[in-house]
Amino acid sequence: MTAPTEYVCCNLCGSRNATVRYSNVMRIDTKDTQVVECAQCGLVYLNPRLERLSDNFTMDEAYLLQF
Repeated sequence: MTAPTEYVCCNLCGSRNATVRYSNVMRIDTKDTQVVECAQCGLVYLNPRLERLSDNFTMDEAYLLQF
């Protein structure tokens, strides 16, 4: 089961225009998530992102030890 996502505007400038920089995002259990760059200010972020902020972080020790 994949986590629910939402499409978002740039957090820095609010622009809806972004360019996909990387589309094969691993380790994120969401559907169609891409790394995008804002066309206005250059901020790089995930879109779509997880709906709830708390879902963006994991405290699973096994996950953290992989790095």
